[in-house]
Amino acid sequence: MKKLTLLVVGKQKAEFISAQKEYLKRLSPFYNLNLIEIEQSSEVNKMKEEDILIYKENEEKRIMKYLNNEYVILLDLKGQEIDSYEFANLLDSKTDLVFIIGGAYGVSENIFKRANYKLKLSDLTFTHLIARIILLEQIYRGVKINNNANYHK
Repeated sequence: MKKLTLLVVGKQKAEFISAQKEYLKRLSPFYNLNLIEIEQSSEVNKMKEEDILIYKENEEKRIMKYLNNEYVILLDLKGQEIDSYEFANLLDSKTDLVFIIGGAYGVSENIFKRANYKLKLSDLTFTHLIARIILLEQIYRGVKINNNANYHK
C-alpha cells in the first residue's frame, strides 16, 4: 500500500475536523495515511520582521525530523498549477509521498529546496485550514481518477 503523509503546521480547528476526517476515511483504503501537525507558535501573528527568520528556522527543524527519502510536495504560491488529471498522474507515479503545508510565513529556504515538487493550489489565497481540506479533496479526486471511478466533475 502506498504511503501518504500530510505534514502541516498548526492544528485544525473544530469546524473543519469533520471534513478532514471524512476525506481521511475515504482515502484510507488507498493509502497508509499519516497526518502530522507541527505546533505553531501562539505568537505567530504578533511577530516582528526580524523574528520571522528565526521562527522559520525553528519550524524547519520540526519539519525536517519527519523527512527521509520520500517524494516531498510543498504547497507554495510559487509552485506549479496543474489540473486534477495531472495531479492524479503525479499521485500515481509515487509510492511514498509527503505533502507539506507550511506556516503563516511560508517555509525556510532549506525546506523549499528539499521539496521535490512545488504545488500551487490556486491564484486565490486560502487559510492553512482550508488549504488542508482542498488538498485532501484533490488527493481523493486523484485516487478516483486513477481508479476510473465516478466522482463529481
